[in-house]
Amino acid sequence: MSVSGPWVVLAASVVISVLVFIVVRRFRGTKNQMLVADRSVGVLTGGLSVAAAWVWAPALFVSSQKAYESGVAGLFWFALPNALALVLFAFIAHRARTMLPQGYTLPELTRHRLGITARRVYMSVEFVVQTYAVIVQFTACLLLLQLLTGIDRVPLLIVVAALFTVIATTRGIRSSITVDIAKAGMIAVLAILIVPLLASSRDALGEGLGGLAGTVNPLDPALIWTFGIPISISLLSGITVDQQQWQRAFSMRQATVRRTFLWGALLFAAVPIVLGIPGFVAAGGLASGDITNHQLSGFHAVAAYLPGFGVAVFAFAVVFALAAAGASALSAVGSVGGVDLYKGWVHPDASDAQVARASRITMIAIVLIGLGVALIPNVQVLYLLLLVGSIRAAFMVPTLLMLFWPRLTNAGALAGITSGMVVGLPVFTLGSMLRLTTLQTFGVLLPVVVSAVVSLVVSLVPRRVDSVRVTGQPAADDVEVP
Repeated sequence: MSVSGPWVVLAASVVISVLVFIVVRRFRGTKNQMLVADRSVGVLTGGLSVAAAWVWAPALFVSSQKAYESGVAGLFWFALPNALALVLFAFIAHRARTMLPQGYTLPELTRHRLGITARRVYMSVEFVVQTYAVIVQFTACLLLLQLLTGIDRVPLLIVVAALFTVIATTRGIRSSITVDIAKAGMIAVLAILIVPLLASSRDALGEGLGGLAGTVNPLDPALIWTFGIPISISLLSGITVDQQQWQRAFSMRQATVRRTFLWGALLFAAVPIVLGIPGFVAAGGLASGDITNHQLSGFHAVAAYLPGFGVAVFAFAVVFALAAAGASALSAVGSVGGVDLYKGWVHPDASDAQVARASRITMIAIVLIGLGVALIPNVQVLYLLLLVGSIRAAFMVPTLLMLFWPRLTNAGALAGITSGMVVGLPVFTLGSMLRLTTLQTFGVLLPVVVSAVVSLVVSLVPRRVDSVRVTGQPAADDVEVP
């Protein structure tokens, strides 16, 4: 494995660089091209991009991990809410484009619906969430590449960071979507590799359907409470505030937004199932002592049952997918940096060229921050995960109310978000540190329930109207909302 590893890194770097070169040759660098692809993305391309963008490190690693640990039941509770999250966002995206046809970001929509303060709050959370996404891709790439190559983490991370940056800063969402299409092809390669894996694994698949836990019942109450509910809330809340999907929504033709996301959900549905199969094989065919890191259980199964060439192709496809996911996060945070931070706050009269340049500067800054965090020895991404998970859960209901309930006020939304985080974060953190699953689940549920109740109650209290009704006017002129 260590012999082919460096060649995997080199091959992934060359292929991605060639793709980016092809995309960037005729790039003119306008704001609309870079941030929303001239709003010209069609159903087929958009659906593939939506599905591919939703395949990041958790889908690539957790699918096989849950299949390995909890069998069919665990994989069911990971795959179902993943697909349902895209279905939910199909209706969110359709509503958003109706409210703000010429928008660019979720924080910008928030300004038009609620006001300046809410925009800045949402802008801040997008920086946190997308920086976390970049760090997760770094960590996942490092995990696999060190297993493959044995190369020191510093040069590996620098190569990966360079790949992320090259893809994202060249043509923004345009190059990201192009790489998404190639990424979908890489995922298809993974699916094709599963066939010989099954053929060579003999009885391992059948014996591993129950995973290490030995259960195939997805309705097991303990599994639903400890994993099904928390992962469902995490995924549904995650996509609600995910600028990566919001950027794609604003990049699509308005008339086909909902259909495109539903198409993407259908395409994505098979991905966790296919990626979970090596986890079943690992549970049924490999000794538990051979797998020290459950996140890599699928790769261990591939290494055990496929020849060296197959292992290299599998690893190449995973590295390619992770690089595309990292670039997607950078493109998303770049749009927030250019539109909401620079034009919306620092320089309201900025030209389109200045916004595009600010977007690139934001991408570079975030990749440097992510690289710095990933380079910290023994960095605990878990703590950032706790923070991000509670934040996203607290934002989910106020965001949905903002879109679908006209009576939500600025005060109601901000009070709901704040109370949800204040109540949920300590409970979830304490449960995670003490490894108390019941407390962890309550820590995920509380931000959703508390933010919903507080948002509704505060919004219904008679007061001065501070919510701005949206008339669907374009957002090209970023004027202040009273």
